[in-house]
Amino acid sequence: MGDYKALFGAAKKESELADHLLYVTFLLVKENKFLLPILEHITNAAQKTLQALIEHEYTYKRISLCPTNFAVQISLYREQIEKTHALDPIFFRLLKKLIEIQRFEKDAIVRFKRGDKYILATGEYSQMTVLDVENIKKFLNCTKKFIEKAEPIVMKDD
Repeated sequence: MGDYKALFGAAKKESELADHLLYVTFLLVKENKFLLPILEHITNAAQKTLQALIEHEYTYKRISLCPTNFAVQISLYREQIEKTHALDPIFFRLLKKLIEIQRFEKDAIVRFKRGDKYILATGEYSQMTVLDVENIKKFLNCTKKFIEKAEPIVMKDD
């Protein structure tokens, strides 16, 4: 079993964990700050799925490089993997949005709860990102579809 299969297995576990946290634990806790760790697991699942796809393609010499930077991986996915395997462009948009939120979350100085939303903002409030349960559910569902579409690709060349 190649490294890409182990990565893909880890992606599925991250997705299952995010699902459990969102649909079971979050309902008990009902704390909007909890959305960030759930989003982190969703991002990890999408990122590991992307890495598995890239390593698979690299192993079978369909691509010539195997980058470790998430932004570079997204570009490589868009330029070569998405077209080769006829994957939905919505997955590219998901990956871009997840990396954007991940970067913003690291830079956000102000974090606060407003109703049922969790808001991240810069110090001057010039940039803000709003997270709510519905957005997180959309990210999770799209990530699950990405994993579902990637599975036959990653697992077929035995």
